[in-house]
Amino acid sequence: MLRSKSECLIDMELFYRNVPFRYECELKVFGTTTYPDFTFFNEKTGEYKYWEHFGMMDDPVYRRKAFDKIDYISYGLVPGENVLFTYETSKAPLTITTVDRTIDEIAAWLEL
Repeated sequence: MLRSKSECLIDMELFYRNVPFRYECELKVFGTTTYPDFTFFNEKTGEYKYWEHFGMMDDPVYRRKAFDKIDYISYGLVPGENVLFTYETSKAPLTITTVDRTIDEIAAWLEL
């Protein structure tokens, strides 16, 4: 089960483009457990990359929870390098262009 229509769109595009991933796979770092939306593993390098999508950033309660979850920097992850973020609001929904660009970056990193 996916949590939103946008995560469903991302999931379908990853599947369609044959990009291997895990959905909400447990990540334990420094005694903290989190569940990034999408996890990718590069078999050649042994490295992981994560993708978080935040879908209701115009909702103050959701946004507060999202900011709490964005604390990946304290886990040693670097935004734009090994953790990617996408966002949307009701006035600026996630587009297929954004999804495809993000998948292009991941596919290049995986050397697909």
